[in-house]
Amino acid sequence: MSAHKTHGVKKESILAAALKVAREGGLRSANVRAVAKEAGTSPASVLYYFNSMDELINRALEHVMDQFYVDRRVQIQDLHSPLQKIAELIRLGVPDEVTEDMRLLYEISVSLARFPQFAPKLRAIHDEQLNMYREVIEQGVESGDFTPLPDVATVSRNLLAIEDTYDFYPIIGMTVSRAELRHNVRAYAEVALQCTLP
Repeated sequence: MSAHKTHGVKKESILAAALKVAREGGLRSANVRAVAKEAGTSPASVLYYFNSMDELINRALEHVMDQFYVDRRVQIQDLHSPLQKIAELIRLGVPDEVTEDMRLLYEISVSLARFPQFAPKLRAIHDEQLNMYREVIEQGVESGDFTPLPDVATVSRNLLAIEDTYDFYPIIGMTVSRAELRHNVRAYAEVALQCTLP
């Protein structure tokens, strides 16, 4: 195996270790020593690949971002109808289970006073999801499937805000059925877009 490949594998293992430590113990537990121990390497090796814990957590957050944006975009790319795309975005946006990665992202969101360095990454995650909703709704306007009330930007923001709020419910111990919550988001989408979702 080449040196380049060896470095790549080790770097990925450190990223995975950082995510595991942060998931299990929260951001406060994510320090160089804890990550090194989880990865089975030395603190010096962690700092060889990443200049600081902030850089390491930011890179780990890029992995978490995949759930919120990249994976969802892949899931809808083969769907032709904007109606199908919105229905699928809602299904993926309010999943049956809030994953540990999602919990980590929400922990960071409510802890920005302590971790302001992560605000740009969170804004990027938000903006990419918002743009995805906006693109699909604009496609639906062009096809005649949607007539947004009051406008595309507002409906997009509201859909994302409702989705984010419902994903926070399990974290604070609210036990409303996930199916019921998805139904609520769909109901809003149908009223706001003046459509019937499949």
